[in-house]
Amino acid sequence: MLKSLIILRFRALTASLLTNRRNGKKVSGAHLLLVGVAFIYVIGVYATMFYGLFTALCQPLHEAGLDAHYYGAAATMALMLGFAGSVFATQSQLYEATDNEALLSMPIPPRLILISRLISLYLTDLLFTALCMIPALIVALVQGYAGAGTVALGLVGMLILPLGSLTLSCLFGWLFAWISSKLPNRSILSVVVTLVILGGYFYLINASEQLIAWVVGHLTETAAFIDKIGWRGMRLGHALAGLDVGQFLLFLLVIAAPFAVVVAALDRSFIGIATRQRTARHRRYVRGAMNQRTPMGALLLKDLKHFASSASWMLNGGLGLIFLPVAPFMLLRRAEIFANMAKSVPALGEYMPLAMAVALCLILTIVTISSAALSIEGKYWWQMRVSPARMRDVLISKALLHFVICAPVLLISVILIWFSGVKNAAIAALTLLVPFSFLALTSLLGIALNVRFPRMDWINEASAVKSSLSVGLYMALSMTAFIAPVLLWATLLSDRVGPVAAAAGLTALYAILSALLALWLCGRGAARAERIGDA
Repeated sequence: MLKSLIILRFRALTASLLTNRRNGKKVSGAHLLLVGVAFIYVIGVYATMFYGLFTALCQPLHEAGLDAHYYGAAATMALMLGFAGSVFATQSQLYEATDNEALLSMPIPPRLILISRLISLYLTDLLFTALCMIPALIVALVQGYAGAGTVALGLVGMLILPLGSLTLSCLFGWLFAWISSKLPNRSILSVVVTLVILGGYFYLINASEQLIAWVVGHLTETAAFIDKIGWRGMRLGHALAGLDVGQFLLFLLVIAAPFAVVVAALDRSFIGIATRQRTARHRRYVRGAMNQRTPMGALLLKDLKHFASSASWMLNGGLGLIFLPVAPFMLLRRAEIFANMAKSVPALGEYMPLAMAVALCLILTIVTISSAALSIEGKYWWQMRVSPARMRDVLISKALLHFVICAPVLLISVILIWFSGVKNAAIAALTLLVPFSFLALTSLLGIALNVRFPRMDWINEASAVKSSLSVGLYMALSMTAFIAPVLLWATLLSDRVGPVAAAAGLTALYAILSALLALWLCGRGAARAERIGDA
């Protein structure tokens, strides 16, 4: 029974990769090969990153007699990486799984359901742990500071470490699930925590060279810091540095004992957790005048509420909005850098605001809200088809959703560019018109592609907004719409057409393409959308 449950879990996880969504048949070998290459590439990138990090740290720590802290730091980083990579998976697969009640209604012991879920989560944590620990062991072996015994003991420790990160994931996953069950909008917590984790990740990536230099120059302070925050990892560090079996048994105890306590607690309360009802505060209806809206206004409001309640849609579709104000803000904060650039290239200084406005278009290509706005309806698409609203209103309202969400952030970015200094009214106007015309184009382009390549058979919303064909095509075509005219001007027309005239032409081009897409959506696109879901 346990074997069947584990197989069922992995079939659900791999269904979107191994099955054709249109006909339910297995995908081709070429498709699997492409997925495998992409997976290996991602794994290689992160493994290479950690290999470079440990290469910089291994020798200084060894020469300072801090081999235990080298391995302890690697173990601590593996614990943190496993926790960050699996905490939301633990929340969704353990505490908020949609099939909990269905499985509990079958003659399956609840303990086996719990164990099967923990095993799949353990394997996820093991992947993250291996990405950190294997490069650390290879670096120590290559540099001659570790023998076969250390590597073998380190690999055994690597198999035990995921129990520590899984313990933390279970505790925090329960906390997040409990808090989200009390919130009117449960996606807020997921979005905030994810943004904090991403912010920390980007900070560490950008400051990695400075941090490594500080660590090498302050080894004593670094060792004290690792001792303080990585006491569990340091037990493994001392075991690997001295091949100390006693320290390794202590490491096993401090990892396995908390995990055993958490599993025992989950075993006793799993039925209550799996069948827990949300207890969020409900609004009390107060009788009053009904507000009448146009069909498009009502559809837009519905989609805005859906977007605000979907953490997957917000994070995967709208995360790029965070980067829109970054470039203009840096233009204001690092004015001396751009002033030096202007001295070297005088023309660049005059047209810098216009160049920054064009750069905003590049950032807009990674905002994919509209390219999944139709797929996100999923099995409820029939409600749109039978509603009294015209299909063209449905499609245009979803394009407006993209525009309405992006426009305020884009306007703030343009205002920041204006504050950096604009020479004349024409440049000021084009600084506004170029990105907003591109925003109109991408809003309509996403819906057009989603009508052409809908995905309505998803299991969870993350699949609709992350792995739909329309999302990938949207990013490729919107990037082409940005790069092609800019490259054409830079290589062939820059001598005959000035930057202001080129920006005006770019605005006109985007406006014409937007009008053509709007006409298609109101005609053939609407007719095609009416047939989505037909057998």
